[in-house]
Amino acid sequence: MRKTFILLFAFFTAVALQAQERDIQFEWIEGFQKVDSRREIKIPDIPGYKTLKGDFHSHTIFSDGIVMPSERIHEAWREGLDVIAITDHTTRQPSYLTSDYNTSFKMAESVAKRRGITLIPGIEYTKSEPVGHLNILFLKDANYYARPDITPDEALDYAGKEGAFVIYNHPGWPDKDSRLDAFQIRHLEKKNIRAMEAINGNEFYPVVLDYCAQYQISPFSNTDIHSPIYASFPVDQTIRNLTLVFAKENSEEAIKEAMFAGRTLGLANNMLVGNGLYISQLIKESLRVTNLILDDYNFSCNVTNLSDITWVLYGPGHRRYVFPAGRTVQLSDLLSDAELVYKVKNTWVASDRHLEIPLMYILAEKEEVHMPVVGQNLTLIDKDQAIFAECLTQGAEIRYTTDGSVPDQNAQRWQQPLRLNQSATLTLRAFKEGMKPSRLFRRQVIINQLHEPSGIKAKERGLNYQYYEGEILSVVEIPVKGKKISEGISESLDIKLAKADDHFGIIFTGYLYAPVSGLYTFALESDDGATFSISNVELLDNDGSHSLKRVEGKIQLKKGFHPITVRYFDDYEEQEIRLLWSFPGKPETEISPEYYFAR
Repeated sequence: MRKTFILLFAFFTAVALQAQERDIQFEWIEGFQKVDSRREIKIPDIPGYKTLKGDFHSHTIFSDGIVMPSERIHEAWREGLDVIAITDHTTRQPSYLTSDYNTSFKMAESVAKRRGITLIPGIEYTKSEPVGHLNILFLKDANYYARPDITPDEALDYAGKEGAFVIYNHPGWPDKDSRLDAFQIRHLEKKNIRAMEAINGNEFYPVVLDYCAQYQISPFSNTDIHSPIYASFPVDQTIRNLTLVFAKENSEEAIKEAMFAGRTLGLANNMLVGNGLYISQLIKESLRVTNLILDDYNFSCNVTNLSDITWVLYGPGHRRYVFPAGRTVQLSDLLSDAELVYKVKNTWVASDRHLEIPLMYILAEKEEVHMPVVGQNLTLIDKDQAIFAECLTQGAEIRYTTDGSVPDQNAQRWQQPLRLNQSATLTLRAFKEGMKPSRLFRRQVIINQLHEPSGIKAKERGLNYQYYEGEILSVVEIPVKGKKISEGISESLDIKLAKADDHFGIIFTGYLYAPVSGLYTFALESDDGATFSISNVELLDNDGSHSLKRVEGKIQLKKGFHPITVRYFDDYEEQEIRLLWSFPGKPETEISPEYYFAR
């Protein structure tokens, strides 16, 4: 009993001592309020430049905003911005203020220095249409632009003379019409206006990208924020409008140099707009490729997106790749898929055009020249139509052939634009001293003119075939990895002649009789891969190991016998191939044996 009493006494004594250690006068409640902290926006630097995140259009109580200038700096720091401009209107200031048009900058300047935010002096020159609103940055005295005795032309001429940077704001507001008036055109031509807002808040003006290319000016994306930033943007879930500035350092002088040089992009809601060169460099720096395995026909790898931008790529035949922000995806596809050109759907480089890159651009080694590309459609183009190619490796030289052969450094040098007067297999390769040559870009150019028949008079119906067996994963592997088992003449594209259940390939050759002259549409359905060429034109490519898939193509044919080649292989399980056509006076149907002739 005595022992129990001693233990209880010790327990209650310890509890009492703990109670005495607790300060009952004051305690923190954790997890209740936000910590004053900065979010780091993950957008990588590009070669030679730092990627600075900025907002160059914001308002305070010194015009029609409801926020103090210092709070604009605090907001920018917390959200992860590097640079900001406060651009209050040149209209009459509120009557309760005793200030001038430089006051908002002066009030924010010390806070910006303490927070490490570069603050750009600026003002929004505010007039009614047709002048509109223009931000004037890097000015010496904002009061000059608020003077009532100067005209808009005088104001912009003065801005040009003092080296200020002028942005034409929200060109599609308020009438949703972004066409330029004579005033803007005049000062664009005089190079007083050096930028335009392609994005303002939640408004996008696509045509501005065309103006940027036409006048060699910079695109911007700004918030034009008047309220507290959290009142307009869910800042815990997304990023406000940003203008990305590619500068040598985070300083006023370097930012000004970058803006005048046109090194900016606009970003809003995962949409990136502006010069394709800078967008492509951002993509390259954002996506890290590891565990890359390449052979002659296939590739696999891991792709880690180091940025806060989700990249979305759309390719031919509903091909699609998505690289989510901050995540890793695994790819395993045909190498031919990587050599296709993809539209980066969350980008705009013109009012009607996305950035286009081959997937191989992402997979290329660091010291490898990027594969040159032709972004335009080369099917049924006019004779002598201009064909343009580009290579994203600066300083690289493109060489090309038109007969399907592999270009070397002695092949014909590409000169913009190329013009062809007949269908051809266009093959491009880029070279740069000290770097590994690029991979091949190969496309069939189909001229929109009647392709002549062979001139022979075929008599024997059917198609010549060569049958192979082996582990085949592409039609080009049929004669390489396959073992020829038999050959002969088949009535049509009959794959039942195969002796194996899986892993075989067949090459059909012969002539197809075109009963009329005109435009023919062909469709190839296959499981697994197949290709179709006619009159020496590689018209349909449905290669690769896949389930039943359909591709289509068009070509002008003159009445008569046209040489054809159909290559087909089966990997495993189901086997199927159908070649269909339609032409003037005949709806789509599978080509019947009466039109096939052996060689």
